[in-house]
Amino acid sequence: MANASSQLGNNYFSKGIFFAITNSWWLYIALIFYVFATAVWLFLLYKIDIRIAYPIASTAVIFAALIQCYRDGKSLDTSYWLGLIFIVIGIGLINLKQN
Repeated sequence: MANASSQLGNNYFSKGIFFAITNSWWLYIALIFYVFATAVWLFLLYKIDIRIAYPIASTAVIFAALIQCYRDGKSLDTSYWLGLIFIVIGIGLINLKQN
């Protein structure tokens, strides 16, 4: 998504908003992923109770951060890791309460 916003910004300032939207391949790729993820989420909500599905969906924050670290070759700062740890603890507490 960062590539899409960068490409949109560059095209917007040089050629206008209409050109920026219609000529951004990254935007189209991001929209395809969004539609696919929404379809999977709706399917999961149809098959699984929301009390189980929502904690699983919140792990996306963790995986997105790890993928970005790998892709950019950077490391996350301590406060971000602390936030991820709290998310994992929260997911664990929710799952403990459900059983």
